[in-house]
Amino acid sequence: LKGGLTVETLKNNGAHNLISALLTKGFGNLKEKEIKEIVENSSSSLNGFSGKNAYGLTLHGLSEKMELLFPLFIGSLINPSMNPKDFTHEREMVYRALDNLEKNPLQQCFKKIEKLMFHKHPYSMNQMGTRESVKALNRKKLIDLHNLNLKKKEILFTYCGNQDIEEIIGLLSE
Repeated sequence: LKGGLTVETLKNNGAHNLISALLTKGFGNLKEKEIKEIVENSSSSLNGFSGKNAYGLTLHGLSEKMELLFPLFIGSLINPSMNPKDFTHEREMVYRALDNLEKNPLQQCFKKIEKLMFHKHPYSMNQMGTRESVKALNRKKLIDLHNLNLKKKEILFTYCGNQDIEEIIGLLSE
């Protein structure tokens, strides 16, 4: 999905990073544990990602498992639970990562370079956000932002495998 760091402000910096961390934590009646079990038993992976210009999901698996895995991908993308417990946990993980960043001289150097190179451009911000911006985020804001992105932003789907394009388009069209 179009999103990520370039569409964030100082107020909501880190939002897409948190959304991407929450996408695979469950949807509908499926919990994270069940999703992980299905994915692992299929020798596959389902992960969220967030970058400078986009965020979303990647699904890697065998084409023969598509019928089993595709609903997990779409459910996670379109209707993630983002339950309060997972939100709190992921926010705490961001806080820990930010603490570690402050203790790492190399990361501090890159942080300074980004500020010098990009000034007030969004690329000057940390993809994880800041303590202040992450603290200001809540579950509802993330759900609203993700739903708005699903409705209004461009989405790119890529597929690499041996199924016909018509089959893949048919899955996505539903």
